[in-house]
Amino acid sequence: MPAIRDGRLLVLAAAALAFARLAGGTLPWFLFYAAAGSVTAALLWTLWLGRHLRHEVTVDRDRLSAGEVVHVRMRVENTGAVPVPWVEVDLPIPGKVASVDAPAQGGALGPYGTQLLEFRLTARRRGRLPLGPFRIVAGDGLGLFVVRREFATGRYLTVYPRVVRIEDLPLPLAQPLGRLQDPRHGVADPARLAEIRPYRPGDSPRHIHWRSSARHQGSLYLKEFDRTATTQLLVVLDLDRRAHVAGPAGETVELAVELAAALADLAVRQGFAAGLLARGAQRVLLPPARGARALRGILELLAGVEADGDRPLAEVLRAETPSLPARSALAVITPDLTPSLAATLLRLQGPYRLLLAVVRSESVAPGRGRARPERDRLARALADRRIPVYLLGVGDDLRSLPAYQVQGPSPVERVVP
Repeated sequence: MPAIRDGRLLVLAAAALAFARLAGGTLPWFLFYAAAGSVTAALLWTLWLGRHLRHEVTVDRDRLSAGEVVHVRMRVENTGAVPVPWVEVDLPIPGKVASVDAPAQGGALGPYGTQLLEFRLTARRRGRLPLGPFRIVAGDGLGLFVVRREFATGRYLTVYPRVVRIEDLPLPLAQPLGRLQDPRHGVADPARLAEIRPYRPGDSPRHIHWRSSARHQGSLYLKEFDRTATTQLLVVLDLDRRAHVAGPAGETVELAVELAAALADLAVRQGFAAGLLARGAQRVLLPPARGARALRGILELLAGVEADGDRPLAEVLRAETPSLPARSALAVITPDLTPSLAATLLRLQGPYRLLLAVVRSESVAPGRGRARPERDRLARALADRRIPVYLLGVGDDLRSLPAYQVQGPSPVERVVP
């Protein structure tokens, strides 16, 4: 049903009717009939418009990363022979989630006319962003009535977390004989012959190359193999609602998710198999896999996770230990380093290689989260046990993640792909 936009002509018509009934005469009745006729025509006009406006919404893509722009196009059509004096389309979007360059656009439509409107929507936060609802407002040429239509498209935009490219971060290695060269910690790979060299005292006789030794009579030659290693990296994300905090600078869960995406991207770029484990209101376990497809799967899951769990990360790790892939490296991300979590990580250090990233709660909300002295003490204790520990907060540059490592007795060995 149309709504009144400007009621002054209605008031004039009512006043003209009262004056005509009291005073009589041609002019008062003429004014009343003119005003009443205009109001009726405007109302019928607006009713007509509401029945003959059609719309169609398209987007250039439905998956993007936080900070990227998507183009939303709307086609508004007048299917009737009566012109539309003005029509306005509004796309209200919460500013925390996304921003629109021109939230309200409009114009006029002639008989059977069409207008194309375009909105540039910038995603500010990861998640599933509903496309709409859109509001269409149209009115008659006298500006007396308006008709409003609000519709949801039923479509969603999947916004991935921003992927920061981390450089020069050594990932822990967990199993030998793979695709990465590691001259210090790898195992000699019999499938990758590096060279044949003269035998030296102390070399294993099992690797003597007898054919070359026969050609060089009186000298023994040895097969030298590349030393290689590989791993599966499982990113473990803490989603306990009691561990995460929000404040003026942001939310710890957002930095944790962004860090998880960055580590998964690094693992895939280095040829590792990457997976994800997170337990909030729902359990998320994506087994490690290689390649861009595996990274997209991780980003898809990270787009929807929230800090809505009710179990501490230490308890989650103990419960999930039977499900962890064998001979894997675990990249654990949490804002709350507790004694229980530290003890759990030390127990896992035997069968797994570990990397721990701790999001500093005070960088988001000063005074919130675990006491800083206790957290730093636990971080140094784990670093002393040769577990790489990184402390970082909101505003820190993830590309320089190695700069935030807590120093232990010796630096982590670097692996050259």
